Amino acid sequence: MQGLVPSYTKLGMASLLPNKELSRVKDSDDILVDGQVSSSIKIENYYYNKQIQILLQLSMMIYTK
Repeated sequence: MQGLVPSYTKLGMASLLPNKELSRVKDSDDILVDGQVSSSIKIENYYYNKQIQILLQLSMMIYTK
């Protein structure tokens, strides 16, 4: 079994984001999360908002039962 111990590195922080694919930009230390540079505030906000939407949907499913 493989795992990644999170740390404050670009790879460590990127690995904490939900993703289908992590990759490295050639000749750079940037990490791509599903094709987007992980250090971008836009991608962090995108995943944050996506998680909020999922939580709201789940809470509505529980509330309506």
